[in-house]
Amino acid sequence: MFAHLRGRRWLAWFVLAAGAVIAGHVVGLAASPPGLYSDEASIGYNAWTIAHFGTDQYGTPWPLLFRDFGDYKSPLSTYPLAPLTLFLPLTPTVTRLPSAFAGIALALVASLLAWRVTSSRVVALLILLETAFEPWFFHTARIDLEADLFTVLCFVIAFAALARGGAVRMGACVVAGLAVALATFAAQPGRYFALVMLVLIVVTHFPTLRWKRAVVLAAPVALAALVLLLGTSGHATARLAGVSVF
Repeated sequence: MFAHLRGRRWLAWFVLAAGAVIAGHVVGLAASPPGLYSDEASIGYNAWTIAHFGTDQYGTPWPLLFRDFGDYKSPLSTYPLAPLTLFLPLTPTVTRLPSAFAGIALALVASLLAWRVTSSRVVALLILLETAFEPWFFHTARIDLEADLFTVLCFVIAFAALARGGAVRMGACVVAGLAVALATFAAQPGRYFALVMLVLIVVTHFPTLRWKRAVVLAAPVALAALVLLLGTSGHATARLAGVSVF
């Protein structure tokens, strides 16, 4: 009976913490921070034009990358917002909702990762709150940036493939492979870190990684790389070309 009561008490704590995380990420999005950054405005407008006309702001139909001011935005920062603009007005709050949802998802995945590594409810609860309200994660989750979903995918990869030998399970390899592939479309750093993540998983689990699981891990990443190489005409590295010292 006491174990049952303790379980219910912990469930109540996690429900309260999850409620605080959700409220902290979605309340007052338009006012804090006030207005929209130029990147946010571009993402929001492109999402609106895609939803209503099937083109970006320059008239390109269903682009893989979205042309911006001297840059090309990733599809995962724009397409998830597009359906919302079909039935909601294009406001700062609506523009920032996908990023807020990503911040909430980040806290939940980090908490699951902590539980898988430590099997401690205390640690999982603390990580849930720390990840949700750590200033860097919290403030970026309240503005619409490409990096938000990329961060979530990094935690998904760690949860699926790296924690407790996850890569020895086929299901974990499927999730990790898809997450690494999506990371290449989430933000420009993902196009380089995806290879690093894949190599890290393979090296970490090389003694126990069978060829079928290796194929499941690598195939989505190879397909994503092929799509970027053939479908973007070099735009996937446009930002790097503009800021690189090489």
